[in-house]
Amino acid sequence: FKGEATVVGRRSAKSLYDEKRATYSSLSRFNQTLADGFIQLWGLSTVRANEVRHRKS
Repeated sequence: FKGEATVVGRRSAKSLYDEKRATYSSLSRFNQTLADGFIQLWGLSTVRANEVRHRKS
């Protein structure tokens, strides 16, 4: 079966969604300066694997 689903709305009294934390506008509550450190930390294993792979024996 092929079809589609379209979200037409969402509502929940206990929703974890917070638009101010989910967006990157100037009014956002999310501290965007934290992203750089997270990206570096998340990619550390890839950087290290590359170093090991290209190590001179």
